[in-house]
Amino acid sequence: MKKFVLLTLAIVLSFTLIASATDTRVMTLGQVNNIVKDDANVFLYPSTINFYNDMVVAEVDGLDFFRFGAHYNLGEDNGVVGLYFDKCGIVLDPAFQPDNWFGDGVIDNRLQLIYGRPIGDNYLGVGLNFFSDSYVSEADGDDTEEKNLAFGIDVGLTMLEEKLDFAVGFMMGPNWTYIDAAGDDVTEPDGNMGINLGGRYWYEFNDEVMFVPHLGFDYMTAGVKDLGKVTDMTFDLGWGVNITPADNVLMLFDFGITYGTEKNDPEVGDATTDTEMTLPYFKGGLEGDVFDWWDVRFGAVKYWNSESVEDTYKAGWSDTHTYLGSGLHFGNLDIDVWMDPDFALNGPYFVSGNATAMAYQASLVYNIP
Repeated sequence: MKKFVLLTLAIVLSFTLIASATDTRVMTLGQVNNIVKDDANVFLYPSTINFYNDMVVAEVDGLDFFRFGAHYNLGEDNGVVGLYFDKCGIVLDPAFQPDNWFGDGVIDNRLQLIYGRPIGDNYLGVGLNFFSDSYVSEADGDDTEEKNLAFGIDVGLTMLEEKLDFAVGFMMGPNWTYIDAAGDDVTEPDGNMGINLGGRYWYEFNDEVMFVPHLGFDYMTAGVKDLGKVTDMTFDLGWGVNITPADNVLMLFDFGITYGTEKNDPEVGDATTDTEMTLPYFKGGLEGDVFDWWDVRFGAVKYWNSESVEDTYKAGWSDTHTYLGSGLHFGNLDIDVWMDPDFALNGPYFVSGNATAMAYQASLVYNIP
């Protein structure tokens, strides 16, 4: 049980460090947010918000309208501010945190703000994330107190004539106070924090080929007092390629490796080390226009995975993900969709009589004139 609790906490914290919900276009091109220029880059490199101003973004999936955001240009030399409203809170695990008095099981996302501005010939960006909720009983004889808090900051810099993007991030938490009705601590956090680094370089090989080497590093520690700690470290190194063989056609490839270790140090019982590696991963995608108002997209990802758990087992396997996407353009409105493959086979209901959903997810971007 201890190992399960600590592993869950590690997964939750590493998810908050990523802090980037998938944009439909870059996902359907094969999960290539790091090697293609798109407004979704602002969640990886906050400084890129300087290049995506005066726009409104809506993200919708099969369950909800889960994100709304807007970028506003404050004027020459004053920068760009981006404000997002989303429903992507940090998921709680009642095994070590309170079962959330509000009943939704997540720490509320109260603020997601990105600000960027030029600094000489370079561009600076800062992203802020704040998660919080609380409940304190004021009834006689009831000392119940439940509070949750997490705070993240990301700083990015674009320089060398916009060829180099770099970002560093820090996450504090999730931390909590969990006191029962008798006034006793049920669980207490133990040094939960994380840092992440990322960078990429745009190297123009010729008029048709752009190389994009990139790297990333994540480190986090998460623990519960009297239960133990998990320390997780991940390193990613890749080489991306953008190819434009013809006007309005883009081909993308990415090749890389990911190496990670997770060390579990329980207060009681044996410590374990879990080593995971993806060697290599392959990503590929294509985007091309059919008409001025319609683009088609295809993407795929292949991971060669291996895992070794100390004194327990070794395993190797592969994961493959494929995507079918489409982009529609109507004046200032762009609509990107992650299409359900069944829709491509069955067509709309009035043709086949099969009530197939057209898409799993959609992104709508309105560019303010």
